[in-house]
Amino acid sequence: MTTPWKSYGRDFVDIYDDLFAEDEGEFDVIRQALNLSSNQMPKCPTALDLGSGNGRLAGYLMSYGFSYTGIDLSSEMVASLKDKHGSNPAFETAVVADISDTYLDNESFDVILVWGLTMSLLDLDTQQRVIGQAHQHLKPGGRLIFQFARRSLFEQGFPQQAEFQFPRRHGGLIRAAGHRTGNWWQMTYSWTDSGVRKTAEDQVLLTDPEDYAPALKDAGLAHSSLSELGMLDPQIFGSSDVLVTMDPRYASMSGTVADHQP
Repeated sequence: MTTPWKSYGRDFVDIYDDLFAEDEGEFDVIRQALNLSSNQMPKCPTALDLGSGNGRLAGYLMSYGFSYTGIDLSSEMVASLKDKHGSNPAFETAVVADISDTYLDNESFDVILVWGLTMSLLDLDTQQRVIGQAHQHLKPGGRLIFQFARRSLFEQGFPQQAEFQFPRRHGGLIRAAGHRTGNWWQMTYSWTDSGVRKTAEDQVLLTDPEDYAPALKDAGLAHSSLSELGMLDPQIFGSSDVLVTMDPRYASMSGTVADHQP
């Protein structure tokens, strides 16, 4: 089954902020994963946000002192990101590019994030290319952090079909219906704008940490699952998990997630 990720931004730009509002629970997990309280953080840390959307992580990362670069395949999302955050002095750039292909020249980052649904919208081969490309832009000792829809967690709490409703910020509802086909969970969204009914679809691949082991091994990245470390609130993250990888060439950030004691 293919996934319509190349049209994701265009299809979802109108409801992106409704579906993916800023969430302090998620930010707290990122903060723990990065050890942001560490006094050994780089003085001018850099962050690359792959599949940035319209920048829901941008303000948060910049508020913690990161200079920010975003990449998204959608020109609509990148335009919205620049409009929202482009005036912030910590905002470096936002680029329209394919995160599984070459996207930057000779730039490296302390932290690279692939957050939300971005990774899971891709088939596994493409996800592994994303990891390989990201590693090329990771500073020695840096971290690649990505969220994904975890198959084993999904199977514990989700039926084969389900319906949901999401309130919109300015009134109205987004209605969604999902069903599972193999290792894909497909969602259809519908909403009304100015009396016009609109729809969009996405397909999320269900994976487990071992699915990423070959790509992480090839990149030489040690990794930890935050759900296995007890760092994820099931009420916030549901069937999602987060892998935090460390480049072991040398530590530019103190501590490791593996040291965390739940």
